[in-house]
Amino acid sequence: MTTSKPTRILIADDNLTMRMLLRGMLLSDPGIDIEIVGEVVDGISAFEKAVELRPDLK
Repeated sequence: MTTSKPTRILIADDNLTMRMLLRGMLLSDPGIDIEIVGEVVDGISAFEKAVELRPDLK
C-alpha cells in the first residue's frame, strides 16, 4: 500500500481577508489532501518562503 503525501501549499496575498477565505476554502473540502505550509503578504516574502519551504503550489 502506498500513502500519498499531502499537497504542500504556500498562500500569498497582501489582503488578510483573502488569505483567510482561501485557507478556509482549501481546508473545508475533506476530499483533498493538503497542507498549508505558510502564508505571506508580499512577493519578496513569497519568494523567500517558497525557497525555504519548497511547497508544491505557490
